[in-house]
Amino acid sequence: MRIIFLGNCQTKPLAQYINPYNNYLIKYVLVHELNQEQMKQIFSQIGNFDIVFSQLLGQRFGALATANIEQTYPEKIVKIHNLYFAGLHPDLLSVPLPALGHSRIILWSYFNGKSVDECLKRFSWRWYEKFGYFDSWKHSIRELYRREQWVDVKFAKDIEELSRSKATFFTFNHPSSFLLIEYAKKLCRYIGLGQEFFPCEYYR
Repeated sequence: MRIIFLGNCQTKPLAQYINPYNNYLIKYVLVHELNQEQMKQIFSQIGNFDIVFSQLLGQRFGALATANIEQTYPEKIVKIHNLYFAGLHPDLLSVPLPALGHSRIILWSYFNGKSVDECLKRFSWRWYEKFGYFDSWKHSIRELYRREQWVDVKFAKDIEELSRSKATFFTFNHPSSFLLIEYAKKLCRYIGLGQEFFPCEYYR
């Protein structure tokens, strides 16, 4: 069986977790690193694969846009999650600074001219409530289910249940190896491979 993954950095470990010992050819493509010409080249190869696991890709991804692949290869494409959940990290904010993950409280304090001590005092339940952190889980779960309606391999219920007892996300869009392997299991079952995986030393 020949399988290709299309999406962001999450597709690399997903591809690696599927067992390579049974003559499977597993390839992953990090679409955000490609220009339009490279996307056309990848698209020209898709006919050589049996399964195309693709995150939901908009028109800016040109030939690799989900709608384009669905129209051309409806029998091959399987739409999968771009795993995202902010319920565990409500203070984390993505902004275009040297590092993508930043504290909302620290940024708010900085732009409002607060001192370091004043900033630190805002790491308290009163300010968490003011910033809506205690509602983040509920809102994130609702968003997770909303986004899931367009994917084929469902995982929202799993994330909701597993996140209550396991380390599932390091940031809102960086799932742990544990969660990625759980999703890899579902992907394998969806296409009839059973639960055969690449052994991962980081899986605990």
